[in-house]
Amino acid sequence: IVVNGDFKDAGRLQVELSDMSGKVRLVKMIDIASNTKTINIPASKLHKGMYIISIKELGTNDAKPLVTQCIYKNVE
Repeated sequence: IVVNGDFKDAGRLQVELSDMSGKVRLVKMIDIASNTKTINIPASKLHKGMYIISIKELGTNDAKPLVTQCIYKNVE
């Protein structure tokens, strides 16, 4: 899964992938380089279905949401 965006000033991100029942399937921390415009998320171990991707910028106190996206995987 590739998520495109302007992440250049984000610093450290938390990527969370959940299924439609709310079960978290993946949590990944990413340190963003200064020119990053894409985030790659492994999907080979996911079953068919709908998922929600949430990307948050981690700061000193609270995680600031940057992207929330619904995706559908239709092949195994």
